[in-house]
Amino acid sequence: MAVTDSVIGLGTWPLGGRAYGPVSGADATATIAAALHAGTSFFDTADIYGDGRAEELLGAALPPPGCLVATKAGYLTERGSGQDFGPRHVTAALHGSSRRLGRVPDLLLLHSPPRAVLERGDAPALLDELRARGDVARTGVSVRDVADVDAALAWPGCSAVEVIVNLLDQRAVETGALARARGRGVEVIARVPLCFGWLSDTGPPSRLHPGDHLLRWSPEQRERWARGAARFAFLRRPDRTLAQAAIAFCAALPGVTWVVPGARTPAQAAQNAAAVDVGRALSQDELERALALGPLMTRETVPRPNG
Repeated sequence: MAVTDSVIGLGTWPLGGRAYGPVSGADATATIAAALHAGTSFFDTADIYGDGRAEELLGAALPPPGCLVATKAGYLTERGSGQDFGPRHVTAALHGSSRRLGRVPDLLLLHSPPRAVLERGDAPALLDELRARGDVARTGVSVRDVADVDAALAWPGCSAVEVIVNLLDQRAVETGALARARGRGVEVIARVPLCFGWLSDTGPPSRLHPGDHLLRWSPEQRERWARGAARFAFLRRPDRTLAQAAIAFCAALPGVTWVVPGARTPAQAAQNAAAVDVGRALSQDELERALALGPLMTRETVPRPNG
């Protein structure tokens, strides 16, 4: 896998145009272009994001060399209504992703498999076979829950784990999952770093689009996220947004290789990519204060998204 200096990647679930409301093709393309212009070279996607739309837009916008693309396989629909980790579905998903992207993805991840699937070993063995055939270079797991990280790490063919890490959900730190991945030389992709927008300066919109996946969460859960995010207001500065601080927090954690905030607009992509620019990193005091709040956040809210 090529080396990239881009710690901050781009999560493309919003660009599918369904999970967070409509996004035009022009806006999605401009968002990818803005990320590239800002130095982003790692892109996270999946076959179900917009039923392949995110992959198609990404494939059309990315230059051939110099970028890394991670995609996922295993879900049947974007609504999370079913999964299939059998050889026919996963192989077809990989080939479909390669066709839409116009390139073989650099990394193929099992998409939130139940722990039993990982422990049984059939799906990991299939990815071993796909690597042996040269269908994909590297393989890993996007885990549904941090408790599944160790089952992923037990698979020798796992070169990367994607796991929820953010200010409001620090379980990957608290449980030592990041440290264990680092000790085994497995790269970590920190997903949901902005907790669906609650760690942005404005939070999610007050009126959600009817198809917005946030409607799957109860009003009580959304209120807990809002209440928890308010505790991190001390990280906001005139020269650093709360979103940038949240992204910088993830990037500062030992063991994290890439952080993949989503974006729906060019401005968001550019702002996210600038989160680790000179002067925006968290100070040691800020980092320690944020980590000290972690156990309290875990008790209050434990997000388990499909994306």
